[in-house]
Amino acid sequence: MFNKVDTYKIRLLLVYSLHPAFGKVTLPEWIKEALRYHYNDSVEVFACGPDNEINIQDSPVFYDEVNNIVQQFGIDVVWDIEGGATSLDFMFKRFPKNISVPKVYWAIDTHQYLEAQVEKSKYFDLVFSAQKNALPYLGPNTRWLPAGASIHEVDCQLDRSIDVGFVGNIFDGLHKRRKNVVERLIKDVPGFKHYSSVFLDDKARLTSSMKIMVNVSLNNDINFRVFETLACGAMLITDKVFNNGMEELFEDGKHLVTFETEDELIEKINYYISHDEERERIAKSGQRHVLKYYTHKELLNHVLEAMKGLVEEHRMINSESQSSLSTFVCWCEGSLGDSVHPLYVKCQKCGTHIVRNKLSSEQLKEFYTLNGYWHEYQEKVDNYPSIEQRSYDDFGNRIPVWHEILCRYKPEPEYLLEIGCAHGGFLHYAQERGAKNVVGVEVDEATCGFARKRFNLGHVVSGLFPDISLPYEKYDAITGFDVIEHFADPIKGITAVSEILKDDGVFVFQTPCYRGESETWNQFKPIEHLYLYNEVSVKELFCSCGLEIIEILPGYFNDDMFVIGRKKSLVRNNVCAQSNLALENTQVNSLLFIRTDAIGDNVLASAMLPHVRVHYPYAKIIIFCQDRVVDLYEACPYVDGIISYNWRKAFHEEPYRQEILDKVQAVNADITLNSVFSRDALTDYFAIGSFAPERIALHGDESNIREGLRDENNSAYTRIIDIEGSPKSEMERHRDFLRGLGIDAPPLQPLVWTTDEDERFAEEFFLRHSLDPQKTVAFYPSGQWEGKFYNQYPEALTDLFREKGLSVIMFGGGKERDLNDRLLDELGVPGVNAAGETTIRQTAAIIRRCRIGVGADTGTAHIACAVGTPHVVLLWGGHFGRFFPYSPLTSVVCLPLECYGCNWLCPYTRPHCVKDIHPSVVETAIRETLAAGSELPRIFAQDYDSWRPGPGEPGWDLFTRFIDRRAVAIVPVSGGQVSRTVTFS
Repeated sequence: MFNKVDTYKIRLLLVYSLHPAFGKVTLPEWIKEALRYHYNDSVEVFACGPDNEINIQDSPVFYDEVNNIVQQFGIDVVWDIEGGATSLDFMFKRFPKNISVPKVYWAIDTHQYLEAQVEKSKYFDLVFSAQKNALPYLGPNTRWLPAGASIHEVDCQLDRSIDVGFVGNIFDGLHKRRKNVVERLIKDVPGFKHYSSVFLDDKARLTSSMKIMVNVSLNNDINFRVFETLACGAMLITDKVFNNGMEELFEDGKHLVTFETEDELIEKINYYISHDEERERIAKSGQRHVLKYYTHKELLNHVLEAMKGLVEEHRMINSESQSSLSTFVCWCEGSLGDSVHPLYVKCQKCGTHIVRNKLSSEQLKEFYTLNGYWHEYQEKVDNYPSIEQRSYDDFGNRIPVWHEILCRYKPEPEYLLEIGCAHGGFLHYAQERGAKNVVGVEVDEATCGFARKRFNLGHVVSGLFPDISLPYEKYDAITGFDVIEHFADPIKGITAVSEILKDDGVFVFQTPCYRGESETWNQFKPIEHLYLYNEVSVKELFCSCGLEIIEILPGYFNDDMFVIGRKKSLVRNNVCAQSNLALENTQVNSLLFIRTDAIGDNVLASAMLPHVRVHYPYAKIIIFCQDRVVDLYEACPYVDGIISYNWRKAFHEEPYRQEILDKVQAVNADITLNSVFSRDALTDYFAIGSFAPERIALHGDESNIREGLRDENNSAYTRIIDIEGSPKSEMERHRDFLRGLGIDAPPLQPLVWTTDEDERFAEEFFLRHSLDPQKTVAFYPSGQWEGKFYNQYPEALTDLFREKGLSVIMFGGGKERDLNDRLLDELGVPGVNAAGETTIRQTAAIIRRCRIGVGADTGTAHIACAVGTPHVVLLWGGHFGRFFPYSPLTSVVCLPLECYGCNWLCPYTRPHCVKDIHPSVVETAIRETLAAGSELPRIFAQDYDSWRPGPGEPGWDLFTRFIDRRAVAIVPVSGGQVSRTVTFS
């Protein structure tokens, strides 16, 4: 027996759907039960699929999600069993192309769906067929495995009070012959009973009450009822099955009785009803035969022996593969290791993430079809509009942004090539604005045909780039938006770009940018994103192919980056050499990174860490921060250690302050980096007291320190980085700090890292509170300063939230719990008060799932930026513009006043900029943000006409001196109406 000779426990993943109407009445469910009952010592069983124990709903990437389960649970073998599903797509059109562990398939209804079964069977290492006559069609690795009797089929030892009957459903159109037979028996056989919709134990009891069970196959098949009836001890009279192995399983007249015509059936029923001894002898013989050879316990013994062989072979091959892992290299020739995502490996040299199991060229062509990719995949999986709809929608958002970026470097190109042109809208847009000869490339000819017809484009070439013929030899501009991550061979693809780019040409590519995200990062899409780069690796890739990047900009979406460049010879400053700058810093072994400010400040500052890591590749990076911020850094892949402290205690208690300083000095830092712009005396005390040979700080302002003390402390640093120019956001100051270190970083975005545990917590949070993510608002009403609280939230939000059917999750610290409770009552909408109950990372994971974020706490707004959630934040005048979350996801609400820039030293009896924002401005900002996105961050400003100051109150004054006017869209709001949109260029 398998469970006696096996020396390890196989981890088996069953893949099937639980039928929505009949639930557990399905063969794979019975197989699972038998495995767990009879083979629990040798097999650990997992089950996944639509509505299953591990619920994975059907989609074109169903098996990618299955692969995640395979990796997560260390599955040894996958067994897909045809079961009860409402979707034939699920049963027969989902293929496990990317799963590397052994794959087994059990085809049941080959008598109905043979052609589909033949296609699906191609993707499995071993195939079982319930019908013998299908073996020649299903491939050389196919074995016959009859359906068998489940653990539910038992003889209940009841009085057999029913002479003859049939148990089973009859569907018009499907069971025509069965229906005719049953109707004839009802008419001509006294006492005949027909029972439908009886399953499992009830069916066993009913069959155990019968003397004779009649069976009629659907299409010359050996069905479940054969084994079920015999196991329960009734005599079976079944229609004769030809050339399908029935005679190999059973002996007619010994184990069961067969018939060919209805008249013959009635004759045999009448005979055996009147011959008890002969009938009982056949029934007992058939029962013994099935229980000995054809129960699921016995059949699984053979299945598991076969699986054991597959697993052992796979482990041997995998072991050999692992032993040669060091010889398996990245495009940059770096060795590969595990990554945060189980379906990717990570280059140990450049940091590129590479999918473990890439599709072949033919499979890629099969995937990127008009119906398969642009309709089924994009619409059903990613929930994007159809390609037809996007050919209209994209002109209102992405296409103008792409074109504007191209025009910065190559306005009106004579020859423009777009790789991955989709519907062709960008080429049309560029052509209308001066591009003379435009060419598109798309994989599928049907997609190319759509683009040609939709925009009357002359040259749209089908095929996988670069294995295509283009109409022109050289191009002034080559673009590709969300395309290079799809290249199966990046060196080949980018080298081809270099070869066809004119000497004075430019390229513009948008691609995902990995910044240290967790496994849940939505750009981990193994079936399509074959390579995922970071800012360093993408530079090295282009450099190695004869190109140089002259600028990296934030992408249209938060996860992306724009990569712009030319041929190496034309770039004045060799940007490619930036990748070697780290060699100058190899002597730095220990680095102390000072961030002693609030949570939101640290979310912003975290954007520097990936660049610091690259610049100081061998340094152990230690974060020095307040206790309340530790959670943020614990999941950061760029941090090697954390020293934290209580600011208030350190300020007032000298022994505690010395204790913390001892810990700082014990780091023995080679370099201390203090990037806090608004430094305070305590921060300087620890930074200077680290005694690192190199101590670098920003010159900073006087928000938290006297000018004289700041200047005195400056002399104790080895280097001070001065920041010129105004106004500047905090993120721009972080870039300036990096420049002072010799790091040329692109525009930065807030970063938050979460763990798998955090993401599971968020999933369970929504389930536990019955919240729909698309109907949930993350609400963070308060900030650190008590004066920030806005008193008119109910007036602004209640009607809107009720109208939209929105629920809220209230965030904040433990001290704000009572305030949140009161506000939740006043709002009168469904909600959960999570104040003080979630960590920073758990908060981030929850906000990631919410439809929108709303509130006054800029720190939480920064988190919303980092996780990609649209948000509305009420900003006040103290440091207006400095901590603006500069993201197109952001909508700011404000009342512009002449007293802006007060550094929170409000000269009035009440902070009018906080308390007097009209509720209609807040409501309008939320409505607009829910309705549509924006190319730029929006500032919904209360209009001049809506503010009437009283005596001694500040006048209205636009805030443009505090912001970069080119980077925002100003939306004046008066009386709940958007009066106009002001943009600056």
